[in-house]
Amino acid sequence: MKQHAINPRIYIYCNGEIAEPTYFKEFKDHLRSRTITISYNRFKRSSPWELIEKVVAEKSALTSRGRFVNEDGDQCWCVFDVDEFWNQNPTKFKAAVKLAKDHDIHLAWSNECFELWYLLHFQVLQTGVSRNDYTTKLKTHFRRLGGKAYTKNCGVFDQILEKQPEAIKNAKQIFQANKVENNPSTAVFELVEEINKYFG
Repeated sequence: MKQHAINPRIYIYCNGEIAEPTYFKEFKDHLRSRTITISYNRFKRSSPWELIEKVVAEKSALTSRGRFVNEDGDQCWCVFDVDEFWNQNPTKFKAAVKLAKDHDIHLAWSNECFELWYLLHFQVLQTGVSRNDYTTKLKTHFRRLGGKAYTKNCGVFDQILEKQPEAIKNAKQIFQANKVENNPSTAVFELVEEINKYFG
């Protein structure tokens, strides 16, 4: 009898309070996945390096309880905005990125903010823009879509789902591995591709 592969557990940790956890919760609900876990309450408002340090400890605790098994393909992801943190302390930021790599923790960063991922569903952005510009551009794109108007931190997953392949393609155009300081750029597409690979 053919053995079915067990879907890995994917643990997603967000330091954002609304946009990131809302998007990935809606993604999880869409897929009806029982092995994707989104955590944010204990991590919100942490700096990227604090988030990474906390997730290193979290992964260790999960492993010791048998809730994280490398051989099963289980994964931990940190989802965060670069914001002003790179300029605040690039040394600390680089050290945290290395710490994540050393502990096989994946990073789905957005520079400057998560709304870049939404915008990439509609267009490629080659130069950095302010947060207000993201909102303005997204309101225009969502108006053209019809349906629900865009407001900051609203749930958008269902409205933009069919454009997800376009977003991945556009994100890859502006992505450089290990270059979290590049604005605009995002690694969110890597997490989205992993989720689709196992659950899509």
